[in-house]
Amino acid sequence: CGAGWRRSRPEIALQFELAHLLPAAVVGDGHVQTADKDFRVDVLCPELKIAVEYDGNHWHMDTFERDLAKTQALVEAGWVTVRVRQHPLPLTGPHDVPCENGDPAVYPMTVRVMTSLLEEAAAAPTDHPIHAHLDDLRMRLETYVDGGTARAVEEAERETRAHHVDRPKRDPFAPPPRPKPGRSLAELSPAIAAEWHPSKNDGLTPADVANARNASAWWLCSLCGAEWEAVVAQRTRRQTLGCPDCGKARAGAARSRPQPGLSLADVHPDLAAQWHPTRNAPLTPHDVRPGSHKRVWWRSPAGQERESSVYNRTSKRPSSEIHGDAGPDSPDSA
Repeated sequence: CGAGWRRSRPEIALQFELAHLLPAAVVGDGHVQTADKDFRVDVLCPELKIAVEYDGNHWHMDTFERDLAKTQALVEAGWVTVRVRQHPLPLTGPHDVPCENGDPAVYPMTVRVMTSLLEEAAAAPTDHPIHAHLDDLRMRLETYVDGGTARAVEEAERETRAHHVDRPKRDPFAPPPRPKPGRSLAELSPAIAAEWHPSKNDGLTPADVANARNASAWWLCSLCGAEWEAVVAQRTRRQTLGCPDCGKARAGAARSRPQPGLSLADVHPDLAAQWHPTRNAPLTPHDVRPGSHKRVWWRSPAGQERESSVYNRTSKRPSSEIHGDAGPDSPDSA
């Protein structure tokens, strides 16, 4: 939930459905004290150490790192924890439950939450309090699924009317709220911010958006000049410069780079001496394997120049002079 209203309609509905399903008391808007911090949790079953959070897109669009840290802290404190993440929020872990935008359908959301809880509980330590109830929980879920409908609609509606305060409507076409001081893209990720597209982001600048914003923006590649669209938070988590195509090129170059001691220069230093000093730049004999099919330029001690693959030269040794390089080269690839 966000500031300005107490609890959301979906989390209240989820609390009352889980209260019908779980064999122990369920509370809403509870507190969990970990070693380092006191957390408010949307739905708690203290006896079974179950914590469920409902993350609406409106309030959680810029809080990925905080949500992830909270989940990790709860899990480390021994709580079986599930997050319901409203589209298009990215998931924080394997036990998250995605749901549609707007008010999600309560029954299928509850089924997915219970399924995820059971999967996580099965992997919990055997002394966890939920282990003694696993068979009972599975039977309760089967009965709930067979029923085909939510059980606590009226109770949830009464609770919602008692506690729900309408959240302020946000104009979907309005610019995002300005980030807090020290939390903007410009301040926390200046290298990524330098690739911010100057004209395709509706007048926004890196100072106007949060470093962890879960919304798409346009970027201008600093390596090749290409334009592309990507989520701000994904770029700042990876901290990798350049567009996807440049990223693939970097990955390919890294895979083709020889291991220490296995380059052409290391294995065939006499042949590496015939590497053309200018026509292969920036590639050097240290950057290719002896079996590479990359076509490069060579220059013999007598000054002869010829283009041929590295493999074509190394496979014909020891008599691989430039004038003797006959036969077809294999296709180019690093």
